[in-house]
Amino acid sequence: MNNPANSVPLHGALDPPAYAAFIRAEAARLLAAYETGPDTARVPSCPKWTLADLVAHTGRVHRWAAKIVRTGEFPGGGSDTVPSPADSELGPWYAESVDLLLDQLAATDPARPTWAFGDGGTAEFWSRRQAHEVCIHRVDAEQAVGGTPVVDPDLAADGVGEVVEVMMPRSQRFGPHRLLAPVLLRCTDHAGRWLVSPPAEPDGVPVGIGPALTDTEAAAATATVTGTAGDLLLALWRRLPADDLGRRLTVDGDQAAARAALDVRVVP
Repeated sequence: MNNPANSVPLHGALDPPAYAAFIRAEAARLLAAYETGPDTARVPSCPKWTLADLVAHTGRVHRWAAKIVRTGEFPGGGSDTVPSPADSELGPWYAESVDLLLDQLAATDPARPTWAFGDGGTAEFWSRRQAHEVCIHRVDAEQAVGGTPVVDPDLAADGVGEVVEVMMPRSQRFGPHRLLAPVLLRCTDHAGRWLVSPPAEPDGVPVGIGPALTDTEAAAATATVTGTAGDLLLALWRRLPADDLGRRLTVDGDQAAARAALDVRVVP
C-alpha cells in the first residue's frame, strides 16, 4: 500500500499473537547473547555502545512502548527518559521489561488508537514495531559476541515491509531523500516483493508499494535487489557487513539506484 508521510500502516503482515511470539523468542535470544558476554563487548553497528548499553536501550524501548499502549499517548519524551538499572541487575530487568510489554499488549485491544509514528496508529502498530525493534537488536547482540545471525523469513519479510512503509517515509527527517530511481526488492525465500520509488515532488517522501506487486508494477524498477528476506532486512538496517553485501545480495540493473535505496537512513 502507499503511505503518505503523516500516516502509518494499521496492520503488518502478521497478527498480534504472532508478533507477541516473535517478541518473546527474539528477546530470549538477545538475553542469551548478553549472558554469553562480555557485557563490555562493542556492538559493530553501534560502535559507541557496549553489549550492556544495547540491552539497556532495548529494555527502555519496551517499557516506553508499553506506556504508549497503556495510555494511548506520547509519553512526553523519548525512550532515553526511561531509567535503567546498574549492569549487575540488567538481565532480570530486561526480562521484566519484556514481560511488561507483552502483558500490556495482551491486555489491550489491538485496534485501540494510540500515538504512533504518524496519524492512525493503534496498539497493533506497537506489536509490530517492538517485534522488529528486538529482532534488529538481537542481531546486534549476536554480532557483538561473534555470531552470524539469521532472521525468520516471515518476520524478516514483514520487517522489510515496515522499512518501506514506515521508516523510509520518515527518512526525510534527516534531509532530502537520496533515492535515484525505482528499485525492486525481491526475496528468494518469501513471496514478498516491494517497489521503492523517489518522491513525486521535491519535498515529498519516498513511495513504497508491496508486498504483492503486479508484474506491471514491478517492471517500473530500474534495478532489482535480490536476497533472502533476512539479508534484505539486515541490509536496509545497515546490519549486513559491507564485505557481505555483494556475496549475499544480487543487484541487477542500475547499480547506483540500488545502492541509494539500500543507503536510505532508517531510524525509528
